[in-house]
Amino acid sequence: MALPRSFSDHCPLLIRLSDFEVTSSRPFRFQSMWLEHQDFITLVRSIWSSSAVGNPLPVVISKLRSLRKALKTWYWEIFGDLNSDIAEISANLQSI
Repeated sequence: MALPRSFSDHCPLLIRLSDFEVTSSRPFRFQSMWLEHQDFITLVRSIWSSSAVGNPLPVVISKLRSLRKALKTWYWEIFGDLNSDIAEISANLQSI
């Protein structure tokens, strides 16, 4: 909503943030440590070699989405919550 002009030729804007929906999902981030895990390449190959029919670009997008979902699940199963592990280890070091 534009507010009335005051001292300049610009109109201040009023933005209401309470109406915006906040999502709890975190963005996907690739971790370089995954490359060193023995199951990583096998997982990527299995997702990428799955059959898909259609135009090339939608097929690639579909496979990338499937890979992202599989990697997020795999990450939590293999590595768990590293942030809490790091916080716990840091606390232990501080107590020493």
